[in-house]
Amino acid sequence: MLKDYQKEYIDNIKEIKKIWGKIYDLENQSFSNWYEGIQEVKNRTEELGEKNTRLLREFLFSNLDNVYELDEEEINNLREFSKELKTGVEDIDYGLDVVIHQTLLSYYRRKKDTENIIEELYHLGIAYFYFSKNLNDYIDRDDNEYMYKAYLVFSEGGFIY
Repeated sequence: MLKDYQKEYIDNIKEIKKIWGKIYDLENQSFSNWYEGIQEVKNRTEELGEKNTRLLREFLFSNLDNVYELDEEEINNLREFSKELKTGVEDIDYGLDVVIHQTLLSYYRRKKDTENIIEELYHLGIAYFYFSKNLNDYIDRDDNEYMYKAYLVFSEGGFIY
């Protein structure tokens, strides 16, 4: 079951995406209305982004920093949160998904848990792939190191198996 901060984080991301979608409604407005609308979008997304940063710093990152001390319930919660970050249509936050799976991979490597290592390599590869796919609009495809990282972790998983 997701924790309250995780639900709030996801809801904030969804609201940010919804707010950015409203920019297209401003296209046929006067300049002053358009500018005012853009400023509202900017201010609200900054507010939600700052709130999400605080949530992650306060609750998530301390768990990731101390992953070896977590019990199975906390580990399972991280895995569940990760699943919610990539609900398919929403593409909530693949960057955070990468961070969670890197941490879980480290956790399972330390435990020498081969089955979960392979599973985390798979999930990390998927996260890198979609993170890379989302970046393709912003960077040169030949310079996209995340696709290369996806290939590497998939290869490692295949080698272990």
